[in-house]
Amino acid sequence: MLSLYGIVGFTREHSSMERKIYLLILSVLAFATAQAQKNAYICQFTFSGKVVGEDAGVIYISYLNKDGQYIRDSCTLKKGAFRFQGSICESTHAYFWGSIKSRNVDDPNFTDIFLEPNTMHGAFRVNNFKEGTIEGSKTQHEYRK
Repeated sequence: MLSLYGIVGFTREHSSMERKIYLLILSVLAFATAQAQKNAYICQFTFSGKVVGEDAGVIYISYLNKDGQYIRDSCTLKKGAFRFQGSICESTHAYFWGSIKSRNVDDPNFTDIFLEPNTMHGAFRVNNFKEGTIEGSKTQHEYRK
């Protein structure tokens, strides 16, 4: 029969209180590890979708990640489809663009969006990115109202 004595190296000389403290510490560490893993999963986003009218090319996204670092990511379109993944823990303002014609925020292939730690899907049209739609981001929905 297994006992605490053989598993964790306790001897009969250890007091009941010492064993309880040891088990409490182990429990707290196990909980903290589980919570950290849960939080790491929650702080992830996936943003995929399609750019209608553009089968090939490169699109970009830029944002501040969960650590406050500026991220500029790119994706090669495959039959108009794209997919980005990253780490954010809350609603985050981002810029999304394709083949831009000018370095102006009014460029038709440039828009700003709100990412959330969630799975999101977007649909955009060449030369009309600002009218694109995103599902899975409540903040984006509120922003476009």
